[in-house]
Amino acid sequence: MPTESKKAGILSNNALKILASVFMVIDHVGVILLPNIIWLRIVGRLSFPIFAYLIAEGARHTRSKWRHFLTMLGFALIIQIVYFIYKPSREMNVLVTFTLSLAVIYALENFKSALFSGKETTSKKLLTALLFLGSVAAVSLLDHVLDLDYGAAGCMLPVFPALFTTPKTTDGKVPAIFEMLDTKPIRILATAIGTLALALSDGGIQYYGLCATPLLFLYSEQRGKLKMKYFFYFFYPAHLLLIYAISLIIK
Repeated sequence: MPTESKKAGILSNNALKILASVFMVIDHVGVILLPNIIWLRIVGRLSFPIFAYLIAEGARHTRSKWRHFLTMLGFALIIQIVYFIYKPSREMNVLVTFTLSLAVIYALENFKSALFSGKETTSKKLLTALLFLGSVAAVSLLDHVLDLDYGAAGCMLPVFPALFTTPKTTDGKVPAIFEMLDTKPIRILATAIGTLALALSDGGIQYYGLCATPLLFLYSEQRGKLKMKYFFYFFYPAHLLLIYAISLIIK
């Protein structure tokens, strides 16, 4: 996998997640507690593109795709059960969206690995291509059946930067084109294009999500000193419960 000679940036993975979490809290305060204050929702638009980019980064660096996927799926299902108990509906939480994103990303990676490998058969290349296209079609179908947070366009946002990550081929050869494409600036610009596609799909204030792009360029591509992987999984439902509790007290 190509690596950049210098890790330029001042924001670690943890720092970006904390920023995105702050933006998310501001957004949900605007949704639940102060719906008439529009700037809260505008600031909140920065959260999703940052998390989406980091989902793609996590998929790029994980040592165990299945463990990564199942962890996300497990938390998504647990939170969704709580969602349904509180408010029975087809509305899905954002971890369901990102779980679908991971499914598409890993299907894409398998396709790229087969496509650029000199040892894989034509039938396997066709099979992985069909699985990738099938995963994209499944996201589109589920978007019509369920109320996915950020919709199909949101599910596909982390896939945009994943298009340019270097495939791990069975013969160990790295396609020359990925030496140029698998760079931080390209992946961030791909995220910006995906954010624009999401804004065109949703309209309204979603265009403010593009303001997250400069923050992504400050990404150092380092994890940070603390191991906070599971903290953010728990923070998501915890902050929602707290905001809902405050809303009940106010009412």
